[in-house]
Amino acid sequence: MKFDKLIASKSPHKVFTYDDGAQPVDLNKIFARLLRKMEIEYSAIGINRTIYSLRHSYAIFELLSSTDTHDCQANGNFCSNVSRASLQQVDGDYGN
Repeated sequence: MKFDKLIASKSPHKVFTYDDGAQPVDLNKIFARLLRKMEIEYSAIGINRTIYSLRHSYAIFELLSSTDTHDCQANGNFCSNVSRASLQQVDGDYGN
């Protein structure tokens, strides 16, 4: 089942669980532990990766898949706080 359909179905099943079925209390801590285990806790320039930083990955993947920068900005909360000036910069740097 796709994630959007799972959300729409209001399924009682837990989405994020451990192998034993228990639900994590803090996804930020789980994410940080996973990054440490994979030895990718920091970006190439030394910035600490967080769940929040994944929104940037989402935006970049959208732009790489030829999504218009304005559509990306309008797409939910992932890119919605991109300013007009930064959109112009993105258009200049990555636009076709």
